[in-house]
Amino acid sequence: MISGGIAGEHERIDTPQLFSDEMAAALRTAHAWGRKVTAHAGPAAVIAEAVELGLDCVEHGYQLTPEVAELMARHGTALVPTLLVTRCKEFFDELGVPGWMQCRSLGAGPRHLESYAMALDAGVEVLLGSDMPPFWAFEGTNATVRELEFMSDGGLGPAGALHAGTLGPVRWLGADADLGTVEAGKYADLIAMDADPLEATSAFRGVRWVMKAGRVVRDDRSGWERP
Repeated sequence: MISGGIAGEHERIDTPQLFSDEMAAALRTAHAWGRKVTAHAGPAAVIAEAVELGLDCVEHGYQLTPEVAELMARHGTALVPTLLVTRCKEFFDELGVPGWMQCRSLGAGPRHLESYAMALDAGVEVLLGSDMPPFWAFEGTNATVRELEFMSDGGLGPAGALHAGTLGPVRWLGADADLGTVEAGKYADLIAMDADPLEATSAFRGVRWVMKAGRVVRDDRSGWERP
């Protein structure tokens, strides 16, 4: 966490959390171990400093600028926008989140969406992450699917959203030798749905069949019985 956020009562989104030498040490150490680093970060200035030091991914990016978005694109720094976290009043009400936090979160929503558009315009790679429990029932689906819908509607489109939730993160994590495509020798992690996700991201609301590592763990087709 290199900046403040929406959940700290006594901090602002633009409150720095680490000094430059601390960020640099964390990044050098992780990279020396062959690991990537992602950081909770909201404001442009803090993000720019971390990107220059080698940050691999930004979580949230509530207050980007076109210049910082272009910097991220040049350095290959990805963005997990978590659009859901600034437009989820139903979730906050369900959890009894205090009014000050709801105000800060939901109030950041318009600027958050503008930042996301700046990232897309600059060619920043965006990846899926909801900042809510991914399985959480929300607005007629779950948090993961709703986040994908927001990402798609915000300018990414259905094909881009599909990539952001599948092959994009796989490649960012360096796991494409085992995941991401349907090939012999890779893990058989597959889903099936009623509609085409390349036509509309809402197709993910109709997932009916799931295979994990070659084993069917969900099958909602009528007449099917688990052995």
